[in-house]
Amino acid sequence: MKNTPARVLLPAGEFTLSRNQDGRLVWRGAGPDELAQPEPSCVMEWDGCVDEQGDFHLIMHTASRHLIYCRTSDGRRWSRQSLARLDREDVHLEDLLIAAAPELNIVYLLTGAAPDPVAVRYRRGAHGAWQGRRLELPHAGRLHALVSLLPSSQGPVLYASYNERDRGRFFRIPLDTGPAVELFSAPGPMESPQALTDEAGALHTVFISRGRVFADNYPLEEEPDCDSPCLYSAQGQIRCAFRLHGQWISRLLGSSGWEPTALSADPAAPPIAEIAARSRQLTPPFSQAPAAPLSAPPAAAQPAPSGSGLTQTLRNQALLLSQLQQSFREMQQQLFAVSAQAKACAAQEKAIATLKDRCTQLENGMAVLEEMIAKQ
Repeated sequence: MKNTPARVLLPAGEFTLSRNQDGRLVWRGAGPDELAQPEPSCVMEWDGCVDEQGDFHLIMHTASRHLIYCRTSDGRRWSRQSLARLDREDVHLEDLLIAAAPELNIVYLLTGAAPDPVAVRYRRGAHGAWQGRRLELPHAGRLHALVSLLPSSQGPVLYASYNERDRGRFFRIPLDTGPAVELFSAPGPMESPQALTDEAGALHTVFISRGRVFADNYPLEEEPDCDSPCLYSAQGQIRCAFRLHGQWISRLLGSSGWEPTALSADPAAPPIAEIAARSRQLTPPFSQAPAAPLSAPPAAAQPAPSGSGLTQTLRNQALLLSQLQQSFREMQQQLFAVSAQAKACAAQEKAIATLKDRCTQLENGMAVLEEMIAKQ
């Protein structure tokens, strides 16, 4: 997360986490009391998550090249553990992610020592012991970024973006079961990619390509001067906000596609990461509560269908097609997993049959030996 300030929502209260000018993390609560800081030294990169019990888990990469894990339940007392240290000066740590899925998982990239980035995964067991290993990622071009680490019914799922020639590719990578699946591709590199699941478990994405912002793989804005995309859920609705010419623009995902909605935000303020149980999202810097969607004009006042209306219809159809393609890929992934299990069962049955044949041969041999011994 680097320099992105965060709002952390715990049962014990609301807290904020940010970096000061010296690179040190500042942890604040709602009251005036000074709170203990999770790490006294300079932090290069960090990420956090809240588990089902309401504990906040924080992972940090410090300037001394240590990987530090911290946890707090009440926001005032921290437990601290050093997981690793990067000994080589030519190796750099990037894209640090942590998620409770439901056990804690940490994923990051190591760059500089090899031509291609090396992904590392740490997983905490039932007794609090951490196990780290190298993580195999798809070979699909140049790895651009580890986007999100999200829980699912099959275990933790990593989302990553790749660049291959003049296209960007977006992958869903289960860490424990099933193969990686390419969800979609887009022209040009994907900048600022994000992934978010809604209450029904459906995946939504946003990224910028050649200055244009795309949500669920179709453009929200035609002008190529967009930045700071935020994909988030508010009041049970999926929203996307971005800056166009320095001003915040917002869209709401409705039954007919992405619709304009009012948004009041400070154009100069950076986005804020909101971290809560089962939630990890980037939100715009609201100056007030998220506004309701813009009301549609009365039916009698609606103009006749025009080219822009046709364009919106085509975009909505593209959204529906993208969602159907995603559902198909997820079903295909499940089929791959079931097929792999079936092949494993078939191999076990074949091995059992071979063992039975071997036992029969041994029994026959023993009978022959017993008969020979009886005759002597």
